[in-house]
Amino acid sequence: MNIEELLSYFKNLKLRGTKQEIAKGVVKEIIDRLEFLSNVGLNYLNLERSAETLSGGESQRIRLASQIGSGLVGVMYILDEPTIGLHQRDNQRLINTLTKLRDLGNTVIVVEHDEEVIRSSNHVFGSWSRGRKKWRLYCK
Repeated sequence: MNIEELLSYFKNLKLRGTKQEIAKGVVKEIIDRLEFLSNVGLNYLNLERSAETLSGGESQRIRLASQIGSGLVGVMYILDEPTIGLHQRDNQRLINTLTKLRDLGNTVIVVEHDEEVIRSSNHVFGSWSRGRKKWRLYCK
C-alpha cells in the first residue's frame, strides 16, 4: 500500500460512537501527516519500503514534511535541490509546501536548478547555466 492509498483509506474510514471519539484525534493526525508526504511528492512511496532504499531527495522531502507538521517558526531551512527525482507535475505541490513553510515565519533557502522553483522564489542570487550567469537577481 502506498501513501496515496493509505490517505484515501483514512479519509474514508467510518467509525461510530466510542470508537470515533477515541480515534478522532489520532486519525486526524495520521491524515495530516500523510497529506504532508503527498504534498511534497511522495504519495507513490510504498509502506513496505525500507528507509535505507530511499534516495537523498526522498529522505530530504520526508524530513521537510515532518518539519511542516511540527509547526516550528523562526527556523532556517536550507534545502539542496528538493526537486531531484520529483516528477514535473509534482513541482507545484512542493513549491506550495515551501511557501507554506515560509508563511509560517521561517526562512527557506533552496539550492535549485529547476526554473519553476527559481521563478517562484522571492529572491534569487547568482544562478548559472552552463558556466554562464543566467539570472542576476530576481526579486518579487
